[in-house]
Amino acid sequence: MRPDGMERAEAPTLHRMRTEGAAALGAVTVGDSSTLPSHSSMLSGVEVRAHGMNSW
Repeated sequence: MRPDGMERAEAPTLHRMRTEGAAALGAVTVGDSSTLPSHSSMLSGVEVRAHGMNSW
């Protein structure tokens, strides 16, 4: 969900999770946005070329 959509949503649980947990309103995906390689980048903090998991 886009950050502006999140702010307008009537979703108290999501709003509470955002205020009590971690949130990134300006996050962007890696260049090749394939699901599993992107998840590896999110967890490792590096681009696909650095972790090498480019397909599954």
